[in-house]
Amino acid sequence: IMPHIVLRNLGLEDEEFDIVVRRALGSNYCMSTDRPNFRQMEMRWLHGLYNGTEATFDDLLTCSLLQCDLHPIFMRREDAYAITHAAMYLTDFGSHPPKQNVELLYKFDVFSSNTAAWCLADSDWDLLGEVLIAEEVFRSKSKEVSDVAYNVLCDLFEYHGAIPGPNYDHDIFMGHEASLRRDYLLVQGYHSTYVYGILQCLKVQRTKGESIEIDAAQADYDLDLFAPRAYNELLADSEYSSWLLGATAAPFFKDQKLDRFEMFLNAKLIFHARSGMYDESLRDIESFQQSTFESVAKTCSVAAEKIMQVISAGAYKK
Repeated sequence: IMPHIVLRNLGLEDEEFDIVVRRALGSNYCMSTDRPNFRQMEMRWLHGLYNGTEATFDDLLTCSLLQCDLHPIFMRREDAYAITHAAMYLTDFGSHPPKQNVELLYKFDVFSSNTAAWCLADSDWDLLGEVLIAEEVFRSKSKEVSDVAYNVLCDLFEYHGAIPGPNYDHDIFMGHEASLRRDYLLVQGYHSTYVYGILQCLKVQRTKGESIEIDAAQADYDLDLFAPRAYNELLADSEYSSWLLGATAAPFFKDQKLDRFEMFLNAKLIFHARSGMYDESLRDIESFQQSTFESVAKTCSVAAEKIMQVISAGAYKK
């Protein structure tokens, strides 16, 4: 349906096929299948797009995941996709600002910050792109986090000429003959690159065509390599070193160096907790539960709850 609507709006309508689409959307059975909450939003959005009307979602929003407290340690990848797509349909991809539900928007900001860190931990560039699109359309306030994550995607695109998808394997890519590598990247990166293209369109729309500065690094976001590098970058700067070593209070300001360090530290903590590395998680909690980084302190708290649930479940089994 979506490609037909796009072509029709561009003046390339197929009148005979339009009759088929109109009958399908007007059928009493169009909604007679069990759909998740965000897929119901999608159908309403498509109806509105086709009919030129604004869809309403108030009844669906009350039972959306957007209303829940969310953290990657207790989420599935599918849950994150549900939230990002709900944000897209609720705002018509940014055409309509979200209603000023302060609590919902705050929960979304917390979700997007932690989920971006999770994506970095898993090198999940496809989901990261979806999260950044949701931030754009929801006009999220977590700009510092967005900028760091956005730079990562831009850096990857600069390096690969595409955004590798979840099933991309660099060893397999390099194992192909040079003439076949682009085909492999096309198959394994078409959706992620498509998502990246939508993100860039939204960025251009928001900035009204002004150039966007990109602080690209080295297309190397392996956490074992990057987190120490981010730490050493701070340690080498006298403005931060005494704080990192515990000699002075935390800085009262935030800047990109601190944002990068916070995001990658949070990513490491999320990775440990989601991977069942509970010894490492306990050390994380001990070291960082009093962190002045809000996202890191919150992740420690959630990780502690996860460990207690695992211990309780283990005791029940015995």
